[in-house]
Amino acid sequence: MIDIVVLAGGKSSRYSENKLAQLMNDKPLLYYTIQPFLDFSNKVIIVSGHYSADYILPYLTHPSVQIVHNDNYEMGMFSSVQTGIKHATQDVMVIPGDCPTVKPSTIDTLCRGSGLIRVPVYQQRRGHPIFISEMIHHELLAQPITSNLKEFRDQYDVEYIQVDDPNILHDIDHQHDMKQLLRKGEVE
Repeated sequence: MIDIVVLAGGKSSRYSENKLAQLMNDKPLLYYTIQPFLDFSNKVIIVSGHYSADYILPYLTHPSVQIVHNDNYEMGMFSSVQTGIKHATQDVMVIPGDCPTVKPSTIDTLCRGSGLIRVPVYQQRRGHPIFISEMIHHELLAQPITSNLKEFRDQYDVEYIQVDDPNILHDIDHQHDMKQLLRKGEVE
């Protein structure tokens, strides 16, 4: 089992409102991001920031969902990664909250890898989620808050794992991305 760190601290500036709270089939976008991970996790850590994430609680029945607030969210995504890692107790997968269609088979494949950091790859493009071993959490927390996940990742011998999942490359940045996702019928 792993912990999940869901990054939900951004301003959704390109979307113009809190995209993670936008309803798709009567459930918020964030719900669809979290769902594929629940069979693999003992703890889901949702890192809020600009917006509260309390709206997600009525939709989740997982016993150990925890919402933590990143007071430094304006410093960038890495500050939210660090906030989530502080609450993790085992290996983690980090996923941005706007990546709602990652396949469970991708999560399983990453869990079965052996690297301290594991990154899924589809058609030579890297995506999300990113696996980070508990063995290097201390090193991640020691990085400057102004760093980023790529800089941290590149300090290690990363295991890049080929997956048959184009969804590792997809996120929701604009309202037309949401409409396209609904048209494709990838969320239920």
